[in-house]
Amino acid sequence: MATTDEGSASPAAGAGDSLLEGRVEDVRDYFLERLIMLSDGMFAVALTLLAVELHPPAQWDGSWAGLWMGVWQKLGAYFVTFCAVGAYWMSHRRIFLHIRRADGVLTILNLLALGLVTLLPAGAEMLYEYGPRGNGLILYMTMVAAIGVAQGLVWGWAALGARLVSPEIPGRLRWLVFITMMMMPPLIMVAVFFGVLSLNGWVLAAAVACMLVLGGARRRLQRYAPARRPG
Repeated sequence: MATTDEGSASPAAGAGDSLLEGRVEDVRDYFLERLIMLSDGMFAVALTLLAVELHPPAQWDGSWAGLWMGVWQKLGAYFVTFCAVGAYWMSHRRIFLHIRRADGVLTILNLLALGLVTLLPAGAEMLYEYGPRGNGLILYMTMVAAIGVAQGLVWGWAALGARLVSPEIPGRLRWLVFITMMMMPPLIMVAVFFGVLSLNGWVLAAAVACMLVLGGARRRLQRYAPARRPG
């Protein structure tokens, strides 16, 4: 039976490390890894609930045209919400790629964001029932914006409050990413209400241009992403 010395690393532990995406040579917090796995599961649940709500209309006559007329609004709400959940999942991955440890405040803020994510399928149902205008859309967009604010608070606490991120990230870049994350939700609201719904192409183009510029801070942050282990 093979034994290991006190100072040697266990082979089993090394094999498990290779399964964790973004794992680097330094040891990451066990609770952080559990938090990331929980987050991925919650995003998957939200996407699954979206698909569960799709079903043929009650008065479907069996024709393709009748099926399309009965579900096109629900498919639109599904597509928009799927894109929103997917975008926030990718943002979550980018944020936690740079976080090295987890504490209680980070866990609570992340759970707040996840709770809002899992509410989006209900928001999509309201969007379908009440149409793309009125209070249903206002509530839906408020939920979408709140997720962005919650994720911004996650980064703000990790990068500026408790300093749980990689020490190589400059302080100015930490602030820049935080500011851009907090500005993105209001820009999304402006793009939807004053651009898309009001059919104002100039406002929509300006909002989208601002979002693309703000996204540059995220791209700069990727320079400090840890390299993956080979194999």
